[in-house]
Amino acid sequence: AVNCVAWSDQEFVLASGGMDGTLRIWDIRRTASWLAMLSYDEGPRIRKRRRPEDGQEGAGVGPTAHEGGVSALMFSPDGRHLLSSGVDAKLRLWNPRTFELQLVNFGSFHQSATRAYKKVQIAVEWDSNIVY
Repeated sequence: AVNCVAWSDQEFVLASGGMDGTLRIWDIRRTASWLAMLSYDEGPRIRKRRRPEDGQEGAGVGPTAHEGGVSALMFSPDGRHLLSSGVDAKLRLWNPRTFELQLVNFGSFHQSATRAYKKVQIAVEWDSNIVY
């Protein structure tokens, strides 16, 4: 299930975060499927163009951006970064053009242990190369 979405500065690029920990980048001009799935440990999985008769990958979980669900997404105003937070209490900074992980926080933010899932909203101050 899709839990959160964010639009890029490129009007046709959308990011979606799932409760299964997947983070997908979509090109909404294409009807086939997602463009890339981001992964914190395997590198990105990039979708190649396929004809429908070539078959599609199953609906199972692929590479994951977070252990547990993705709780929030936000693109930087210049579109150079995508920030994600997850129920694993991690913030991850991605390059939405190369789909590579750029930075992960090594601390954590508090989440209630009584709930398996808690929505988090992201509010950040973007200053050239630093995220606050």
